[in-house]
Amino acid sequence: MKPYEPIGTISEEVAIARIDKWFPQQANLYAVLDFAVCFGIYDNGSFLVGLEGEKAPTPLEWKFLRELRIFDEEKELFLVPSDCGWTGRIRRDTESCKMGNQTGEYIIDERQKLWGRVGKEQKEGFAGWTLLVSERGTRIWIPVELSGQEEAAIHVRRYMRVPDVKKGEALVFQNDIRMAAFCPWEGDCEDGEKEESNVQ
Repeated sequence: MKPYEPIGTISEEVAIARIDKWFPQQANLYAVLDFAVCFGIYDNGSFLVGLEGEKAPTPLEWKFLRELRIFDEEKELFLVPSDCGWTGRIRRDTESCKMGNQTGEYIIDERQKLWGRVGKEQKEGFAGWTLLVSERGTRIWIPVELSGQEEAAIHVRRYMRVPDVKKGEALVFQNDIRMAAFCPWEGDCEDGEKEESNVQ
């Protein structure tokens, strides 16, 4: 299994078949639509997103998609529309990726705060989901139930490339980034700032 695999142009049907193969267990999703940005879940062929104004998670309509990320702790599939289909990549964490970094790639794990706090409307919301409401008026559903927490974060993993002086490279640069999981926000930073990072 390769840690990074580019995906050439594929049809929606092929994309769904690969998602079904790569994510046999329930996974999270992030979708940029024509009219909204939302989180959701993928489970056994079903794509559900939390849209504001709806009374239950809503089936995802691919015709409105501009970006799709399906992710769990071990991997993320990233897709965007192409000429006649979808293109992107899948990024997996392998044991060699975590241990040796022999490819010159290093990992930085971060928790990035999601805007907002648990909304008062939460008790009337989707079972197993949490509504975050910000002072600016944004409202977003995340497919996780926060227990005793008012704020949430998303665990992201950055893949950093160390320069190869033989190739004339001079600076460390980010090679890729992926989402991994939702988690409670336990930092005391201002909205939008990063909690402490772990470098591996």
